[in-house]
Amino acid sequence: MPHIGKFSGKCKLIVSDIDFTFVGPDKAMLPRNLQAVEDAKKAGIPFAIATGRYWKGFKSFANALNLDFPQIADNGATIFDPVKEHAIVSHPMGTKTIELFRNSFLNDGMLPVIGTSYDYFSSEMDEETEAILKVHNEFTIKLPENELRKLYGECVKISLYVNDPKIGELHAAVEHAEAAARAQGFSFKGVFTEAGIYTVNAEEVSKFLGVKDLCKIIGCTPEDVLAVGDGDNDAEMLAGCGIGCAVANGTDAAKEAASMVVAACEKEGFADAVYSVL
Repeated sequence: MPHIGKFSGKCKLIVSDIDFTFVGPDKAMLPRNLQAVEDAKKAGIPFAIATGRYWKGFKSFANALNLDFPQIADNGATIFDPVKEHAIVSHPMGTKTIELFRNSFLNDGMLPVIGTSYDYFSSEMDEETEAILKVHNEFTIKLPENELRKLYGECVKISLYVNDPKIGELHAAVEHAEAAARAQGFSFKGVFTEAGIYTVNAEEVSKFLGVKDLCKIIGCTPEDVLAVGDGDNDAEMLAGCGIGCAVANGTDAAKEAASMVVAACEKEGFADAVYSVL
């Protein structure tokens, strides 16, 4: 996916992925990146996180950065107001799609987690999934099967989380589920947000959709946006925004979609991207 966005010449919004873009593997915010956000805000340019996490999973970052501007969650399926703590925009998947993917994953021995714009849910939990979620400040609520199914209509995503030794099993389960969904004519968007994390959203959902939703709210266009990211799920956003910056540690898809590549996450490439427009 090549970069197709055309920069307007004036940046009116900065958006960034979190993991391996704004923060490194230890999930600690880097000082120059923090300063860059402050300097952007002083220049009158709002900053929004664009992440695959749900709101509670990045609330601590938003609070630390004193963000009172709408944020992009759930890979673009949710626009969340951090002040009133409610979803402004939500793109649910559809009951039948959730049911198909969840049943397929369970049949392959995987543990799916379904998510609304507010919480994650599962009928059971194992230590591996729980530990991966905890690293991202995310947690699940266990519900009986009949209660869980009542939430299908509100769900914006369904996800799988595994450690490296199970990545082969993860890919096999994903192939089975996606093939079944296509065979039944279901539309969906499946992405690997990290090597061991796979998420399904509604077909139209992407972080770029989140950017477009956010632009409508504040009265600008994607051509006015600087976007920074590292992963395959950032590629559409990097390709479509006026300036798309991939960090050097990013995937090939992210770099191909970007208009420029900046320093790696641990070398605070996010800050380099921000200062390029200040």
